[in-house]
Amino acid sequence: MSPAKAGRTKAAKGSNATKASTAAALAAISPEQLTLRPRPEPAPETLAVIAAAAQLLWTRPAAPEAPHPGHDAWRFSGRWWAQPALVRRPRPWARP
Repeated sequence: MSPAKAGRTKAAKGSNATKASTAAALAAISPEQLTLRPRPEPAPETLAVIAAAAQLLWTRPAAPEAPHPGHDAWRFSGRWWAQPALVRRPRPWARP
């Protein structure tokens, strides 16, 4: 075991006096101090304002645009990948 690890395990264990003082400090805390207090209920007007602000700020999906029917036809016409693979194959006898 390295000296650095040995030092960490020793410090993590602590002495008996440290353990006793920690236990005494924890025993002095009452259980009421360790529980969560209930949140106060907001007024109905406050809830209405918060709900209205959330509705205004919430993003709504946009209506989808209608696709243009002939848009892709001219865009890719005449490109090398628009032709079938057999037509794209090089033909040595067809070269000038």
